[in-house]
Amino acid sequence: MLFFAKRLLVFLFLLNIKNKKGAAKTQADYFEKINGMVYGDSEESGVRKGNEFFHKDLDLYLASPNNWEIINTSKNIIFRAPFSKAMLNVSLEDLNFRETPKEYMQRVASEFSKGEDLKINGYKGYTCIVRERTGEMRRLAVLMRESKVYQFVGYLDEQEKDFQKFDPLFMQIINSWDRLDQRGREMSKPLRIIKYIVNKGDTYKKLAKGSSISYNAEDQLRLLNGDFPNRDLVVGKVIKLVR
Repeated sequence: MLFFAKRLLVFLFLLNIKNKKGAAKTQADYFEKINGMVYGDSEESGVRKGNEFFHKDLDLYLASPNNWEIINTSKNIIFRAPFSKAMLNVSLEDLNFRETPKEYMQRVASEFSKGEDLKINGYKGYTCIVRERTGEMRRLAVLMRESKVYQFVGYLDEQEKDFQKFDPLFMQIINSWDRLDQRGREMSKPLRIIKYIVNKGDTYKKLAKGSSISYNAEDQLRLLNGDFPNRDLVVGKVIKLVR
């Protein structure tokens, strides 16, 4: 009986070693498979990096003020101020009529004020302010390129009343509109997951500063690695970063 008990203990010990090796191999295979995988935005839908937006197919560049979030959807781009106090919506439409930017604005918006022509990086546009019946004010702008018109609508949250505080920031975003330069074409490539071995002195806060994740980078890295909300890194551990 004692003989069989000893054999069982040896068997279980060897099985435990095998399982640990198998788990380590499975984890290594997992990291090899996801290394280089696209994270977040695809090249086809446009890529957010920090406070910048790059779209290769549209040959489009836009930038937001610091601390604003960029939300990329299938139909538009939304620039959102901290605590959602203000937003600027950007959309693209086909230009179906032969008309100037001002004529276009006159057709789509009524009773606007402070209208003025725009010329941004060689392209013509028009901007104005519209006051809704509710008293809400909006910044409108259009920019034309070839057979397309880019439409910008800036507005405030219902609880925020200081339009003059945010209007210069709406115009900052509008004036950033441009084609991609060489840097922009490189930056339009999507973010990818990379395998990384934790070094002494590494923290999520430090690694987040080197990441191209556009919003809440530290929290997103923690979630990606199962360390949210406050688990510390372990030297020598393999983790996932986004570059």
